[in-house]
Amino acid sequence: MHTPVQVTVVEYVSEFFRKYNSRAYGRSISVNAKGGADALMGMLKLVLSKGGREELRIALQCFKAQLTAAVNSPPAARTQQVEELFALLSSLVDAAERLRQFSPVKESISCAVLEEVRWRLFRVLAGDGFSEAADIQRRALDLVFLSYMREQTELQQQQQRHKQLVAGGAASGPPAAGT
Repeated sequence: MHTPVQVTVVEYVSEFFRKYNSRAYGRSISVNAKGGADALMGMLKLVLSKGGREELRIALQCFKAQLTAAVNSPPAARTQQVEELFALLSSLVDAAERLRQFSPVKESISCAVLEEVRWRLFRVLAGDGFSEAADIQRRALDLVFLSYMREQTELQQQQQRHKQLVAGGAASGPPAAGT
């Protein structure tokens, strides 16, 4: 009988980053980031469904390890690594947003991923681990700002739809008696 091999979340995500860093999902940064984000989103869905929120947190904490490694890299490699990591994080946010918008059944998964990504970005901005790394803090702040703007636009669109629905219901008036 074959005994299944138990793999930890950290090992699972480390293998993902090994593939991502070798450009297994695409040759350009943007294609690799999009392909990597889709693969990572699938992995995070599995991690969340099998292990819960704490396992999801552990999986996304691996970004910090990757950022720390980038900070400790030579300057030429650092810029490239930071660019690739934030491209992946940005694509992951996009993938979670798409999942939330187009699959209401999986909204809780995407919301959990988005909340954990926000928390990771907050820790980069407010924590002391990257206080000397202005380039990383700037990238994190840019991503937070873009996410905020996207959420505000979506909220305004929802408010507009709500106003239109209310106005449409008021225009038709109450049903006539006897009809």
